[in-house]
Amino acid sequence: LPTSLPQTLQRLPPELTDPVEKMLDRESRVRPSADLFAMNKCFQDLLLLGLEGLVTCEAKTLSQKIDFFKMLMTIMMREHFPKPIVYRRVVPLVAENLWLSADLTPFVLPCLLRIIMHSTAEEFRSHLSEHTLAVLRRPRTAQVNK
Repeated sequence: LPTSLPQTLQRLPPELTDPVEKMLDRESRVRPSADLFAMNKCFQDLLLLGLEGLVTCEAKTLSQKIDFFKMLMTIMMREHFPKPIVYRRVVPLVAENLWLSADLTPFVLPCLLRIIMHSTAEEFRSHLSEHTLAVLRRPRTAQVNK
């Protein structure tokens, strides 16, 4: 490990090099705590936060899901998820949550619309048309009827 460590550290993002070196120190006082390590700016990346939210969304309460979809929309306005992640993870999650609760619709629907805006015609046909038609065929909610 000591001979390959410098080569390994060169492959890490620069912000992680120093904390990883400290984590490997034999002296426990030098090693950062898990909380301190998690506060590293590398882990505060919007895309990483969004990906973490995608993985944990099912376990969230309704209010946590509302907060997550607000954050997801913010992320989608600033950053671009790789297309495979959008179509394999985000779209199914958005589609599923559109049906879970009418309270989620105002927070989930903008995410779907944002994805549609940034998709090609072929991507729309392949990945989005079914979900979009399902939304359009839904019965009107009390909010829409007013």
